[in-house]
Amino acid sequence: MSVGRKVGYLTLADLTGGDDPKIENAINELPRKQFKPGDTVYPSNTKQGTLYLLKSGHVQVNRTSANGVTHNVKTLEPGTLFGDAPSLGQGMFGTTATAIEPTKLIVISPADVDRLVAGSPEMAINILRKVGTRLVEADRQHEQAAFQPVAGRIAAMLLANADKQGNVTGQTQQQIAESLGVYRETVTNAIGEMKTEKVISVGRKRITIQDAERLRKMAAI
Repeated sequence: MSVGRKVGYLTLADLTGGDDPKIENAINELPRKQFKPGDTVYPSNTKQGTLYLLKSGHVQVNRTSANGVTHNVKTLEPGTLFGDAPSLGQGMFGTTATAIEPTKLIVISPADVDRLVAGSPEMAINILRKVGTRLVEADRQHEQAAFQPVAGRIAAMLLANADKQGNVTGQTQQQIAESLGVYRETVTNAIGEMKTEKVISVGRKRITIQDAERLRKMAAI
């Protein structure tokens, strides 16, 4: 699972259900912070886990690998929630967040989360649905890691991330290795075998699925 998917990135609509102005109004009354371009937003100097709602501007999330290379994970849009909130199943997993333009955030403390949930059964239900979905996905990932060979996990990842034309773009073999928790050489060998067998073709940061049926068989546990 890519770091972008692992981090999760809740949205305000995940909490409100998209149609509850009471929750949104309560969140809008919480403290705000402003950041200049280049300012580090996360990690902050706050000791307790804190959640942030991006109100305006954009935030770039990055992760630095063990070999010192920094990878862009995702650019966050207004309306995105990020930070650390275990009760929501939200974490940053070793990433950093930097403002890339003048940015405004709403700061939501753990106490704020508890108070908002206590005052809104609808929000509690929305969170339960979201966390439940994440739990199912986490169980699936653990099952793959325990029982599925690396080639099968790569096949599953390619199928999950391919566009309508069968292309998976923006992923280097190093990034794939990091997302699966394996060595780069292992990924290189597996992709090389798929390429030789004409299951996929490989370009610069692009993998194209040529035989989706064989890939699905490889991905089956």
